[in-house]
Amino acid sequence: MTKSIDIRVVGVSYYPAVVAKVRKTQTISLVQEDDNPHDSNAIAVYNPVVVPPEKIGHIPRDRCEALRQIWSTLRNVIASRTLIYENTVVGVVLTLEFEIP
Repeated sequence: MTKSIDIRVVGVSYYPAVVAKVRKTQTISLVQEDDNPHDSNAIAVYNPVVVPPEKIGHIPRDRCEALRQIWSTLRNVIASRTLIYENTVVGVVLTLEFEIP
């Protein structure tokens, strides 16, 4: 059985040029940042369409620990919605799909 959740990416204001390249329905990469000095549970969000892949933000801190616990069941991550203001992408909402046994 597949289950999905939506999560809004945080910290996108630090990467405006990269976020502007994200397109709705494109695949997104998640990377566990064990060495992140602010949060050892941090999960970074990358746009893998550009070469090299570029960071667009992070999964919210309050969602990371739970997400790491079910990491192995993660099957697909897409940018399900882009938030646009004055013709510029200013936010990204991800849909994460999991395979639940």
